[in-house]
Amino acid sequence: MPLPETDLTTTFKITLKEPNIILEFLENVDTVQANVDQAWLITKKIRQIIESKDQNSNLLIDLSRLKTSAHYPSPQARKIYADSIDHPKIDKIAVITPSPILKAIISFTLNNATKNQKYIQSFSDRQTAEEWLEFQK
Repeated sequence: MPLPETDLTTTFKITLKEPNIILEFLENVDTVQANVDQAWLITKKIRQIIESKDQNSNLLIDLSRLKTSAHYPSPQARKIYADSIDHPKIDKIAVITPSPILKAIISFTLNNATKNQKYIQSFSDRQTAEEWLEFQK
């Protein structure tokens, strides 16, 4: 179970901009436990949004603020994220990964974690990611 929410909620931000759920990672976490706890908190908040809506959503994941030293998601954190990503009410996922290293890590994590076929695409900037979510239906 995660640490108290106030410990890690400043490391990410989740907003709803219909029909997109926007997850912004604001700063790195530096331990495996913090990585797992952060994953629990993020997926809990995303599920609350998804389950409160009647229609499906897209997910925009913005990693542009993370440094290349970002902690690689542990197997437990990857499983937590995969379970959230595989939610039937998520249609498409756009990931902003300006760093080639982060892009490789995230591509590996997402493509190996998801069980369902989803549209998952990486982008180097937010505008292109948002355009893809809007027009790629």
